[in-house]
Amino acid sequence: LAPMDILEHMRAISNNLDSPQTYVFTSTDYVTCYNETNKKNPCNEESFRLSSVSYGVQKACVELLVSDYSRKGFIDGRVLRLCCVVVKPGVFDVLSYPFHGVISQTLGDSKNVYKCPLPPSQSFPCSFIANSVQCLEKLGESIEGVKIGHNRVIQAPSYSFSLQSLWEGLQQVSSEMKIPVGTIEWVSAAESGSTVKTVNSCPNVSIDKARSLGLTTDFTIEDVIKDYIKSPAFPTRFV
Repeated sequence: LAPMDILEHMRAISNNLDSPQTYVFTSTDYVTCYNETNKKNPCNEESFRLSSVSYGVQKACVELLVSDYSRKGFIDGRVLRLCCVVVKPGVFDVLSYPFHGVISQTLGDSKNVYKCPLPPSQSFPCSFIANSVQCLEKLGESIEGVKIGHNRVIQAPSYSFSLQSLWEGLQQVSSEMKIPVGTIEWVSAAESGSTVKTVNSCPNVSIDKARSLGLTTDFTIEDVIKDYIKSPAFPTRFV
């Protein structure tokens, strides 16, 4: 109900100011249907929405509402659909956590051992905090709604990284910056103590629309890891 309240408040403000006001909503790649078509092809803003989790279904509902409110001129809405924003510090037993844990649970201490419940070949669309913030700012400040089109959703710049590639990138950065790093054990979910057994989110996304709108789309695994190292979440003694 909260998004509906916000949309109605934005509609009232736009009406009082006699022009549709800009509203930016953050969504998730969990909105897309986990079917064979989406698993085999990069998902984009037009991909069929029917998530396998309630969180994704609820986000999809708001995506549609933002587009409809914008179509009617009630607001000037835009939606940035985020993927897995790496790195979240700490330990969380959620679907995407192995893509954080490979980095956060090993970097900074050579004695650390992270028991990863997914295979090293498992991939997942990833982005990072600094780039996501830049995209949100640009989307809210300098992109005209008419350029976004009827569908106000934009897939945030993201790339599918495998756990193995993240691990290799981490070792490269840790060596370059002389930061100790622990080890990884690739184990089953039962052995890791995690409830994560598989990733039921579409493995690839298309960022063509983001690129056409001028959002920053070029970054590497090393950029992702260095962004985490610069963040307040990482121990300052290594920076």
